[in-house]
Amino acid sequence: MSFLKDKLVIILCLVGFLLYFPSLFGTFVWDDEDFVYANRNIANFEIGKFFTQSITSGRGKVSNYYRPIQSIYYSSIYSIFGFNPFWYHFFSIIVHIAATGAIFYFLTLLTRARGPSFLVALFFLIHPLQTETVSYISGVSDSLYVLFGLLSLVFSLKKKRIVSLIFFILTLFSKETGIVFLPLIALTEALKESSMNYAIAKKMLPKILPFVLIALIYLYFHFTYINQMDMRVAWGGDSVYANSVLIRLATFIQNLPTYFGLLLFPKDLFMERDFGITIAKSAIFPIVIFLLANAIFLVILRKLVKKTGDLFGLLFFYTAFWLSFIPYSGLVLINGIFYEHFLYLPLIWFFSLVVFSGALFLSNTKPMVSRLIKIAFIIIVILLMGRNIVRQFDWSDDVRFYQQTLAHASGSVRIRNGLAMALSQRGRDDEAIAVYVDSIAAFSNVPNLYHNLANVYASQGKLNLAEKNYLKALEIDPKFYYSARALQNLYEVMGQKGKKKK
Repeated sequence: MSFLKDKLVIILCLVGFLLYFPSLFGTFVWDDEDFVYANRNIANFEIGKFFTQSITSGRGKVSNYYRPIQSIYYSSIYSIFGFNPFWYHFFSIIVHIAATGAIFYFLTLLTRARGPSFLVALFFLIHPLQTETVSYISGVSDSLYVLFGLLSLVFSLKKKRIVSLIFFILTLFSKETGIVFLPLIALTEALKESSMNYAIAKKMLPKILPFVLIALIYLYFHFTYINQMDMRVAWGGDSVYANSVLIRLATFIQNLPTYFGLLLFPKDLFMERDFGITIAKSAIFPIVIFLLANAIFLVILRKLVKKTGDLFGLLFFYTAFWLSFIPYSGLVLINGIFYEHFLYLPLIWFFSLVVFSGALFLSNTKPMVSRLIKIAFIIIVILLMGRNIVRQFDWSDDVRFYQQTLAHASGSVRIRNGLAMALSQRGRDDEAIAVYVDSIAAFSNVPNLYHNLANVYASQGKLNLAEKNYLKALEIDPKFYYSARALQNLYEVMGQKGKKKK
């Protein structure tokens, strides 16, 4: 309880609520339909299915997303508030603030340096990149797994390993990427020893073994029972990116300048970045450059250690940063190449490395230089908060979100379809039809576009046009049951229940 009364914790809570206040008035957007308000498992609190099926199964869709805690979280909110987006946004903010507090607590325990720990937590709280997790209801899985993972690290430091193990299980059940906390827990145990040798490694093994066993059981269950989607097929089967680990790794390395650019200068933020990414043609050159750059960085870090004393913690932050990227590095094929929320966990270690290194630098600078740096820091914080608020307004309005994203990813059928659906839901049918027609001209073999266009025509009473487009969707994909069912209902309305499909 004393931690909750800490003045710095209270400041973080107040800043978090005030900063993310605009998000409270946002709506459902993007995957929220599949994950939340159109998911029958969420509405029915199907807790058995939460632990045995993917989260999208309640929407009738196959995926490899295993998120029992996220499902329980949504169902709990629904059971009290229904599908009112205000409360989903409210609790997203709560979870993000809680994760921020966990960062501050963990870093303070780890380093005994409250000031730098507070600054890292503040950067994590306010960074504009976080809007993709906080302002987007379906993004809460990142906040949940990071919160539970950090609590696992906290209790590992406090030598309460049973509690740490429980939180590790919760992070695995929150999101698949929670598995990265296994090496982070091992790293934390190593950091407590301040050195590594055979004797220490042997001593650490019994402490880490239960976490390893839990992780292995989880991975076996996930890949045996949950993973029903062949990601290589989803990528097109013959895709070079899907079939080569080295090409995926090289592509990730090519994207690192963009990642660092977003961390340091988050000006252009948008979804669907995959449409602007070039797949690496060669794996050797990017990987060699990556290894060389890291070797140079480690040499510089070693010199800094010699000048300022024991900085084993900096190596911890450096290693944790790269470990946090493992799920998105291409070593495992996933459904996307680049999303801004991939940085949610790495952001902690990046700013830990920057802030703690900066604190050591400031301790050896003249007062005037130190004062100027502090002024620059205040300006940076203000700019980050301003950009964060502006980005929240993109997320809070579904039409604006889709239009803003479409400006960067015009080749995304999902964004085009989402924009048209959002326009139609607002009664702007003519604009929606124009988007569908334009999209069909560019992507003529996507049944969803014809189906949703037919829905608009049906709502306008233009039943013949609706029939024509439902039939076109089924011509493209005879198994597209959404149109088959809609067509049957349409014929009933038209009084032609016995009419056969053309």
